[in-house]
Amino acid sequence: MKRLILLSLIAFVWLPVSAVAEGLISCKYLKGSGSKIELQLDISSPPPPTIIILQYLPAGVEILKSRPKMKKYNKERGQARWLLKDVRPGSMTVMMELNKAVDKGTIKGELRYRNPESGSMETMEIHS
Repeated sequence: MKRLILLSLIAFVWLPVSAVAEGLISCKYLKGSGSKIELQLDISSPPPPTIIILQYLPAGVEILKSRPKMKKYNKERGQARWLLKDVRPGSMTVMMELNKAVDKGTIKGELRYRNPESGSMETMEIHS
C-alpha cells in the first residue's frame, strides 16, 4: 500500500512538469509577408537559458536590419541566425526589415533550445 501511494505521488508531481516542459515555447509569424517580418515567441517558465533562431529567406531577399541583432548572416544562402541569451518568461518579438517584399508562405524558420527540465535539445519549425 505504501508503495502504491509513493508511486502515485511521484506520478502526480512528475506529470505536470512534463506537460509544461513540452509547451515551453510557442512561436509564430505575426507578419510573415511584405518587407517587414515579425516573429513572436511566447516563453514559459522555467525558460531555456539560450534560444537559437534560424531564418531562411528566398533567393535575392536580404535582411537590411533586425531587432535584436543577428549573430550570423549568410546572404548567399539566405540564412540568418540569432543567439538569444538570458531569456526570460513572457513574449518576445524578432523584427526583420527586408530589401524587398516576400509573399506569404515563402519564408520559414527554425527554433532550437535545450529543455531545462529534460536536458534534451528541442527543435520546432516556423512557417509563415
